[in-house]
Amino acid sequence: MKNITLKINGVSVTVPEGSTILGAAKAAGFEVPTLCYLKGICEQTSCRVCVVEVKGARSLVASCTALAADGMEVTTNSRKVLDSRKTSIELILSDHKKECLSCPRSLNCELQKLAHDYGCDENRYKGVTNQHKIEDDNPCIVRDNNKCVLCRRCVSVCNEVQSVGVIGGTFFMNPGGKGANQAVAVARLGGAVTFVCKTGSDIFGHQAHQLFEEEGINTSFVFSDSKNPSGVALITVDANAENCIVVASGANMNLSPDDLRRAKEAIVEADITLMQLEIPMETVEYVARTASDLGKRVILNPAPAQHLSAELIRNLFLITPNETEAEMISGIPITDDDSARRAALHIVEMGVDNVVITLGARGALVCNGSSVEFVDGYKVKAVDTTAAGDIFNGALAVALAENRSLLDAVRFACKTAAIAVTRVGAQSSAPYRTEVDIFHN
Repeated sequence: MKNITLKINGVSVTVPEGSTILGAAKAAGFEVPTLCYLKGICEQTSCRVCVVEVKGARSLVASCTALAADGMEVTTNSRKVLDSRKTSIELILSDHKKECLSCPRSLNCELQKLAHDYGCDENRYKGVTNQHKIEDDNPCIVRDNNKCVLCRRCVSVCNEVQSVGVIGGTFFMNPGGKGANQAVAVARLGGAVTFVCKTGSDIFGHQAHQLFEEEGINTSFVFSDSKNPSGVALITVDANAENCIVVASGANMNLSPDDLRRAKEAIVEADITLMQLEIPMETVEYVARTASDLGKRVILNPAPAQHLSAELIRNLFLITPNETEAEMISGIPITDDDSARRAALHIVEMGVDNVVITLGARGALVCNGSSVEFVDGYKVKAVDTTAAGDIFNGALAVALAENRSLLDAVRFACKTAAIAVTRVGAQSSAPYRTEVDIFHN
């Protein structure tokens, strides 16, 4: 196996290619704290306690899943890293049942130790906390979700080690939302991104804002709504890694054209404006019209699927439907490559400059005017396709902003999405640029 050499806190270390940054740090003699991580069992980046700083990266990197690369320089204890870890721990504690003195795990608790080590002695995040009924009707296990820190380790052990699925085997909480997933994907791939959205004034909203800042995303126009909760979604993933999603949009569906008028400078400064349909249609239409009038390239990921006006389509540089959405827009049932080709050409005739139809594991169809080409997907073992489309779109926007051709940009996006589907979660599945650069199929 090929070895790579990198520096951890200035110390050179050689590890096998494919090692994580966490593993490389351990090999170099540096301890990086974790809360959700269990090697080979639970590797989900849920807690964000293991973040480190990588030279040249725009954002902090979750070391438990990010791959080490030859020549990489990593810092595990910078002020930025320590502050980020402390904030993550404080956010976990803000929704945690604080009964440490009477808790059986007192003095033998990882969260308690982390809180002590990072000086988390004050709750800076106020708001409504979740209250759960203690589940004690099973003689073998008592479950108090008021103390759950959403690490998912117990679930993973029951599923992967004991193979009994005693604890609701599929539950996993991870930051998401189509626009947020796209913004995180752009940031991790090295793009300069300003995210415009609206969150609730609750624990999810506070956490989202912190995570965006950690990722290096400009949050100047992340608006807070005191009347509506943050958007959430319930996602089920089957044995074939396919998902079904039910969304409660919350504050995001209150993002209005007036909010975007306040954020117009972000549109003016951007090379590309990327949108999806988890915000009001009138807001989408306003942004597309404004950006188009400014001569900016507008990309629309038309999901969740709904009717699009002729004016909106004409104001787009690129639209990226999946097969179901392409059928809805074009009116042409897609059953094979030929029908997909005809659907793409019909959408171009409706006024958009370019069409990319995502085809899942098969890749994507690229239509640039009258020219149609297929880009093959990468063969990987998929475990969760939840945010694959969002990460595809984020990668596509980055590549186009780097002045790549549309065809080359789609190849880059397919490669990035292929890495994402090998991981569980939404934002946690988005790969970093170094991972994409070294990925080979």
